[in-house]
Amino acid sequence: MFSEPEFESEIDPKSDSESDSKSVPKVTCYSEGDGEFMHWSQALRGRLLTPFLVVMARAGISPNHLTLLSLATGLGFCPVFIWSSKPVAFGLLVLHVLLDGLDGPLARYSNNASNKGSFTDTTSDQVVVTSRRGQPWFQGRNV
Repeated sequence: MFSEPEFESEIDPKSDSESDSKSVPKVTCYSEGDGEFMHWSQALRGRLLTPFLVVMARAGISPNHLTLLSLATGLGFCPVFIWSSKPVAFGLLVLHVLLDGLDGPLARYSNNASNKGSFTDTTSDQVVVTSRRGQPWFQGRNV
């Protein structure tokens, strides 16, 4: 039913010897073709965003900071939309999308990319999507 994870050798860039390498599971949720496109698009975003990534890295902003801010702005969208200003809510949603698009490139740029970070990012995205889906319920409308 489930296949064993594939392993690839990961060599510490600070080390010149393969004896220091370790096997880590290669985890992916993409098919081969999707994976190739994802790597291509990640490389393109990395090149286009490099000036912003340099500034954020120098300022001490971590990918986790961006994920947390993305989660906060995404969750802030619903109550602001329901009980306050729709233009402000839209601004929060746009900020959520922008922050969500920067945490991965920053992680790769700063060599902090990990399965844990990817999982955290995906989980926070799903929390925002789920909260947004519950919004009509809070407003008393049938979905």
